[in-house]
Amino acid sequence: MTKSMAILLLMVFVAMPLTAQEEQIIPDEQVLWETIGASYAAEEYSTAIQQLQLYLGPYHNSDRAAEAQFMLGECFFNSGDHELALEQFNIVGDRNGKTSYLEASVLLRRGECYYNLGYYDRAMEQFTSLLKKHRHSFLVGEALYSMGQTDMITGNWAALEKTYRRLLEERPGYYDLDDVKLALGLFEYQAGNYEEAIVWFKEVPTDFGLYFQGRCQEESGQYILAIQKYRQALRRFPDSPLTDVIAFNIAEAFYNSDQNKVAEKSYRKFLNSHSSSRLVADAHYKLACISYRNKNWEECVRRVEETKNNNPYEQLLIESCYLAGLAWMEHGSNSHASFEFTEVVRRAPGSEMASSALHKIIYSLADEQNWAQTILTADEFLAQYSGDELEARVQILKGFSHFKLEEYELAVRSFQNVMDRFANSEVGEKALFLATSTYYHLEQYDRIITNFNFVANRLLPTPSDWRARTYYHLAEAYYNQGLFREASGMYRLVLTGYPRSDMAAASLQGLVASRSQLGEYQLALDEQEEFLVQMTNADSETGSNSLALGSLYFNRHEYEEALQQFTKFVEANPDDPQTSSAILNLADCYYRLQYYEEAIVSWKKITTEHPNSLQVEEAMYRTADTQFGLGQFADAALTYNNLHKAYPEGIHSLDALFGVANSYYNSKQDDLAINAFNEFIDIYPDDPRVEDAELGIQSSYYRSGRDMEEYLATRPDSPMAADHYWTKGQNAFADNNYEAAAVAFERVTLDYADSENGPGALFYLAESYYRMDKNQQALSGYRNFTITHPEHELAGLSMFREGTALYRLGEFEEAAVTYEILPDIKPDSEYASLALFNASLSYQEVEEWPAAVGALQRLKTDYPESERAKGIWYQIAGLYQDELGDFAVAIDAWDKSLNEGSSVVEEAAYRQGECYEKMNNIDQAIASYERSGSGSDTASSFRIASLARLGELSEERGDWTTAVHAWNRIVETNGKPEWTVMAQARIQEIQSTTGN
Repeated sequence: MTKSMAILLLMVFVAMPLTAQEEQIIPDEQVLWETIGASYAAEEYSTAIQQLQLYLGPYHNSDRAAEAQFMLGECFFNSGDHELALEQFNIVGDRNGKTSYLEASVLLRRGECYYNLGYYDRAMEQFTSLLKKHRHSFLVGEALYSMGQTDMITGNWAALEKTYRRLLEERPGYYDLDDVKLALGLFEYQAGNYEEAIVWFKEVPTDFGLYFQGRCQEESGQYILAIQKYRQALRRFPDSPLTDVIAFNIAEAFYNSDQNKVAEKSYRKFLNSHSSSRLVADAHYKLACISYRNKNWEECVRRVEETKNNNPYEQLLIESCYLAGLAWMEHGSNSHASFEFTEVVRRAPGSEMASSALHKIIYSLADEQNWAQTILTADEFLAQYSGDELEARVQILKGFSHFKLEEYELAVRSFQNVMDRFANSEVGEKALFLATSTYYHLEQYDRIITNFNFVANRLLPTPSDWRARTYYHLAEAYYNQGLFREASGMYRLVLTGYPRSDMAAASLQGLVASRSQLGEYQLALDEQEEFLVQMTNADSETGSNSLALGSLYFNRHEYEEALQQFTKFVEANPDDPQTSSAILNLADCYYRLQYYEEAIVSWKKITTEHPNSLQVEEAMYRTADTQFGLGQFADAALTYNNLHKAYPEGIHSLDALFGVANSYYNSKQDDLAINAFNEFIDIYPDDPRVEDAELGIQSSYYRSGRDMEEYLATRPDSPMAADHYWTKGQNAFADNNYEAAAVAFERVTLDYADSENGPGALFYLAESYYRMDKNQQALSGYRNFTITHPEHELAGLSMFREGTALYRLGEFEEAAVTYEILPDIKPDSEYASLALFNASLSYQEVEEWPAAVGALQRLKTDYPESERAKGIWYQIAGLYQDELGDFAVAIDAWDKSLNEGSSVVEEAAYRQGECYEKMNNIDQAIASYERSGSGSDTASSFRIASLARLGELSEERGDWTTAVHAWNRIVETNGKPEWTVMAQARIQEIQSTTGN
């Protein structure tokens, strides 16, 4: 029997069911087996299933039965029915003829069935069993690969890496599979090695590859580049199962880059387009976060409710409740806040967020002055979250509540607990202050002093407002203990260390009182003034009362009265040790009264008549400083110079040396100024005025015409270098010398990136490359600038240039996405509308016509007043007609182009005629051609083409009169000779054909 006859018999057998009386025809086993093989090879699985079921009837005990059962499972598997396939594979072991290879194959297929059905644990059991029982089977590679896929989908990255490392070690050929490359990229991604991960993901030409490239860039803070990748993935793979995830991540990238307005717009777009996505609740939550950022508390709470209404997963629900609690607290509704925070504690007991929520509840209770409940809840926190980082703050609130309830010993116990464990912290400072406040309230001054001395050596060395309060209470304790000297020291500590503290005024009063107790009357209260005046009138042998009264008047800004008292003292006590101080005070009075020359005379009197006094240095400095202010630069330079030499270690030495240089500079002695400024920089390189000295040197160089780079060669780290190279780059750029400009700007960006001109130099470096048509370097520069300076005024132009550089490099898709991101992030940029126009051009380069039209329509919608928007319908009409073949939409677009004035009737009507012809609507086509032919521009090539087409269509219809009329109108136009000749030839042809 031939094979063809056997197949025929089998088909008859399958097609005609048997009756009880009919004798069953059983095909030959070999023939049937070969027939099954042919059907399976041809992927005719439904036929093969029937044939295999037939085979397993009479031949169920055959040595091929196990193989036939497996093939039956394979047919269902390849048809996508994994449940039925699994049933068939489970029976293979009960059949005759099973082999080790067949057993391994069954385990692999059963694992794959479970995987496709979503039973990942069961799938893993099958793959693991294959590896254990058939270690040397060549199916081990497939099993390892499938195990890796299971690990990947369940997010078991550690197991995935272990599995794939083994797979690649044993089967290196798997390196070529996209899924394996994706997994290798995921290993690096999970480890935070984003650059290495991107290398792998670029090898995966799928939606997953692009998506994870974007994730890497987003994790690296390169949000703009991430958005580009996400949008590429959406454009190239519109049917990807990741579509909603990618759309959500676009919004996430905007959110993470603090672009709240664009992020909100993107989340809303996501919700409109992917209402059934599992990420809907996440999007509502992020909208709530944006409202919180914008301090719109009520809107935040409303959006949290939307999150809760969209079936959020448990962690998101917890975070939503916590966010709502924060918003209610900001809104001033502690009861609502406590309700939300209580829900967090209930749902996530023991978590870090729960401890934070419970702390917020305790704070709210304290804020409402519910002291007893605050203490109870605090005890609950301390029992449940011992060792939590918020424990100290809870102890503070608990202690404060005890204080308010006048349970002072319990309050101190809580504060002491914090001080013992957290002395060197902010909360420790608060606890110390509150403890001293409690002791002060109890009038236990000795305990304040003892307590402070116990913790003093553990206090932070940095200033703290809480410390000022503590010092004040300590000073008060000393005062009340009669320790006025110690009290004076603590009051002074507050005034000198914390002059802006709210304790300063009280400390000043305490200081005066302490000094009064100590007999330091020169700074006593105002009541002492009358007594001093009386003593002055009565005079004394030494005249010391005049000196004290002069100081009093000086401090009250009564300089003329002070001048009289100081003069009286000097005249009466020319040799007194205090005379030089009195003269110094006297000169100050002249200075405050703007008698500058008299002040200089007084200061010089100290240097000449009291050369060994401690006031000489101050007198010389004040003399030089005043001479400089009067414009006496030569005298000032001499005095400053003498001061610096006489007191090289003095308190004014530094100021004196800078004054020398400044005096030379202002007297335009540039060489001397440069030398003096250099000397100042060499001696005092860390002084904040070094930058001013550098600028002085720079100005002196420029003013004297000397080459500035002569100086910078010896001081490459000079702050003025950035300004110099920036100016040099700007001048070269203005002269179109872009190579020189790039060299100068690069010097700024590499060596002086933190300078004021650093951002501008980075942009103009890229711009210089752009002008030289070095687009790859320009692209890198623009990207670097946009990422590091997103709010700079040049950021919009930088993004636009980035798109243009990509366009020049032929990276049209990436250019299009870059152009489209610009109006997202900077909708008010002057380049936004042009960017959308260029995005359309970029899409046209890669023949992505819908995207090209979409960019133009967005331009028309978002920027209707822009210059580019005025001709948009002309562009859109052409794309719909010539590229998309949507002729009905094109006809409408041509009408709109006429209305906006971007096309003339001769062209628009002609193009509409073409569309109607494509739609086989000849009547409308003729009408459109007639409309074009009736246009006022008789010489228009479109009008002539319309008349010609009108003539041709009329001829085809046998409408000879209309045809001749159309051809005659071309002749009457008297345009190009070839037009006329063509029309006349058609007229003659018609006449000869019709005989008329």
